[in-house]
Amino acid sequence: RSTPSNSSAASDVYKRQELNYGISLKVDVLNDKINVNLIAPWNIRTVYDPIKIIVENEFCCLCGACKTVCPVNAIEIIDDKPVIDEEKCIHCGLCNYHCPRTFLPLNVLKEFSTGDNYNPYQLLSTQPFGPCKIIKSAQTTDDKIKQVCQDGGMVTTFIKYLFDKKLIDGAVVTKRKPDSWDTQPVVVTRYESLLETSGTKYAVSPNLIALEQAAELGCKKLAFIGTPCQVQAIRKYQVYSNIYQEIWGSIEYVIGIFCMESFSYPNVVKISEEICNTPISNVSKMDINKGKFFVYNLNKEAVEVPIKEVTSLARHACHYCVDLTNELSDISCGSIGSGPGWSTVIVRTEKGEKIFNDALKENYFQIKDIPEDEPFGIPLIEKLANGKRTRNFKSLLKIIDKVPYYYNSLKDIIRVE
Repeated sequence: RSTPSNSSAASDVYKRQELNYGISLKVDVLNDKINVNLIAPWNIRTVYDPIKIIVENEFCCLCGACKTVCPVNAIEIIDDKPVIDEEKCIHCGLCNYHCPRTFLPLNVLKEFSTGDNYNPYQLLSTQPFGPCKIIKSAQTTDDKIKQVCQDGGMVTTFIKYLFDKKLIDGAVVTKRKPDSWDTQPVVVTRYESLLETSGTKYAVSPNLIALEQAAELGCKKLAFIGTPCQVQAIRKYQVYSNIYQEIWGSIEYVIGIFCMESFSYPNVVKISEEICNTPISNVSKMDINKGKFFVYNLNKEAVEVPIKEVTSLARHACHYCVDLTNELSDISCGSIGSGPGWSTVIVRTEKGEKIFNDALKENYFQIKDIPEDEPFGIPLIEKLANGKRTRNFKSLLKIIDKVPYYYNSLKDIIRVE
C-alpha cells in the first residue's frame, strides 16, 4: 500500500525502515498501521550478491549448491558453469551464502562435523590432513565391487553397508553418462544401481543438484559422496541453514573422495586422445597415482604421462582449493599412501568411526596398517596435502582483489612459508 501523501513524517519513517532483503516496512501514522511489502528484486541490493563474481573470475568449483538452493530456479548449469537468469533472480543471496568459494570458515565447519572445539584460528598445519580418528589401508571383500572399483572399493563398500543396515534410503553419487566418460550426479536407492557408479571419474560433476532428485524420490535419509569442494558446500548448508531438510531429506553421512583436481569433459577427452593416444571410447579406467596420470584401454593396458603434463588442463578453480583429503567428511577415501588394489581410509568423526568399526566386524572389508616412516605411506599423504594447501593458497594472492572473502576466511589458519 502507498504511504499517505499528506504524511511527510510517515514517509520519513518509511525511508529509515526500508530493509535490503526484499522487504519494506511502511508506517501509516494516521491509521496507526505498519504495512509490510515485498520490494521488486531489481530495486534492491543485498549484502549477499549473486555468485556472478565467482563465475566470471573462473573461481566456481561447480559443486551445484547455487542451483540447488535457488528458490526461483534462476540458475542453470550451462557449459560447466552456473548461468543466472537476471529476469528471474530475486537477489535473495542464498547462492552466495551457500557457495564454498565465497567464504570458507573451515574450523567452524570442522567443529560441526567432528563435535570438537576448534579454535577459529587454529592452524591447519596442526592436523596435516585434517581430523583423524583412524587411518588404514582397506580393501573390500565384495567380489562384485572388486570387479568395478577404482582401488580398494571402499566408498562403494561403505554405501552398501549403509543400505544393508537401512541407515539410508538414498545416496548422492556421480555416474558416467551412457557410453561416455562424461559425468552426471544421481541418487541411487539400491545396491545394483550403486555398482554402476563405482570407480573414479575425472570430469567435474555438480553433485549437489542431485538433491532435487532425492526429493522427487521421497528419500528421507541420505548419504552424500563428493569431492572436497562439494563436501564444503554440504557442510556450509548444514551449519548455516539446513532450510531444505524437509524437502531433500536429511544428509546423514558424508563420504569424501581425495581430490587433487578435476577436469572439464572436453579436457578429459583431450588427455585421453591427444596426450595418451587412446580413443575415449576405448578407455576402461583412468587413474592418478605416483605423480602420473594413467589411461587404461579395454585390454587393461596403461598409457602413463607425468601429472605435470595434464595439470594445465585442470579446471582453473581447482588451483585455489586448499583440501586434498576431504577434511570435512565423516570418512574419506583415496589411493594416496596405499598400494595397488587398496584404498587409504581416514575416519574423521564419531559417526564415521561407528560405521567403519561395525562394517569391519561384519567382514565388509579388510584392513592393514599404512607405513608411518616410508615415503609412500603417511608421510606422502602429509606432503601432498600440505603441498596442495600452500601452493593453492599462494595462488589466491594473485586474485585477492577479486575474491577477498574466501582469502580472508582462510588467511589466519594457513601458514605459508
